[in-house]
Amino acid sequence: MSDTPEDHGAQRRRIEEERTRSHEMMRYIILVNAEFALEELPADHPLQETLEEIRKATRRSADLTRQLLTFARKQTVEPRVLERQGYRVLQAATPILALALAARRHEPIDLLLTDVIMPGMNGRELADRLRETRPGLRCLYMSGYTADIIAHRGVLDEGVSFLPKPFTWRELADKVRRVLDA
Repeated sequence: MSDTPEDHGAQRRRIEEERTRSHEMMRYIILVNAEFALEELPADHPLQETLEEIRKATRRSADLTRQLLTFARKQTVEPRVLERQGYRVLQAATPILALALAARRHEPIDLLLTDVIMPGMNGRELADRLRETRPGLRCLYMSGYTADIIAHRGVLDEGVSFLPKPFTWRELADKVRRVLDA
């Protein structure tokens, strides 16, 4: 498997398409069940009004969900935000490049800040590989997925340092400080 930006872009698009399809499928299931119940219940049934609200909310949620996922997916860390806090930031565009960058450096790296889900290697795998030569390395994971969904998929263990996207730069700086001070 090659490690080109085009390959990573294609993998990322496939992951996002899969996530979008799963959200759409859940909305579809909710919508179909609400519409089925609306058809089966008498017009004066007390649940009619509630089911109608569910149907409307399900339809409205499609656009909102896409906007939130797009924002979370595209949020990245600007090095200068952390540099202003006095940190020296090393950046790598892919997990493979992060491994190569770390291998070339002899000075300590105190913290790995990484996305959880990435093409080719997830954040936990990256942290594990880096800890082979840097056993004290702390790690802060970030993701647009919620922590419980990520833990359920087995990508992260409970109790790890996690920052959900979207986040503010202040939240990022505070979380980095707490992880380093732990």
